[in-house]
Amino acid sequence: MSEYVHHVAGPPSGLSDFERECLAFSTMVAIGAIEHMPLDEVAELLEAAAAEGHVAAEGDRYQVAMLVYGCPVVVTTRVRLRALAHPDTN
Repeated sequence: MSEYVHHVAGPPSGLSDFERECLAFSTMVAIGAIEHMPLDEVAELLEAAAAEGHVAAEGDRYQVAMLVYGCPVVVTTRVRLRALAHPDTN
């Protein structure tokens, strides 16, 4: 799925692969900024958490969130995520 996070739990979301990658990368950046950690270290921690089922993308028709250990790290509207991932089609 992503070069950073490979195992994301949850039902099919209807997100494109690149939208999921953008969401995963945004999660890494957010955690890195909060914890003052480099992205490669955050990626390792998220990969371990995801392998144990503690990383999940959840959402509905209007918004989507990336949860880590049940806590929302990134929450955005699907429209904003689509615009970020596919700027040429919006």
